[in-house]
Amino acid sequence: MDSIKKRFFLFLGCLIFLASCSTISVRTDQQTQAVSLPDGSIVLLNQNSELEYQKDFSNREVALRGEAFFKVQKAEEPFVVSTSNGLITVLGTSFNVKEDDQQLEVEVETGSVELKVKDQISKLKRGESAVYNDAKGLFEKGKAEFKHHVWTDDLKDDLEEIGEEAKNSGKKIGKEFKKLGRKIKKEIKD
Repeated sequence: MDSIKKRFFLFLGCLIFLASCSTISVRTDQQTQAVSLPDGSIVLLNQNSELEYQKDFSNREVALRGEAFFKVQKAEEPFVVSTSNGLITVLGTSFNVKEDDQQLEVEVETGSVELKVKDQISKLKRGESAVYNDAKGLFEKGKAEFKHHVWTDDLKDDLEEIGEEAKNSGKKIGKEFKKLGRKIKKEIKD
């Protein structure tokens, strides 16, 4: 329970801090975190990762270091994930991105994405993955294994548990967190 309370207060602290910045940066250490973007898209950020975006979010562009699962709301404007190895462009879909200094891995859960690294472009659809290895300088496409479910399911469960804890402290706050946990779980499964 203490871990859940720490996450709750960390989440509230992040909300207060983020309200005062023009560039929003969310960084995780040993915890995972859910981030709701201004366009309604949801990002589940894995441990030791960082997500940055403009507060007004007018360009629907984020920068990622580490690993994150994205559930992107459909819109006219494309949604772009920028990493140190390349760009992922989508209109509305759910996918996982894992990157480090040497490679970029993308798995598509729903919809399709376009992955661009240097002068190479690879299009991926539901159930496909691509790994770009910088040393080899090429894409390797395959079937998605959805390994991110290990940590995203834990995060969704934690959010639901936080909702239950908050509900005991105050019904209004508890209802909102429980709804958020259910919404994220539903959005990810859809």
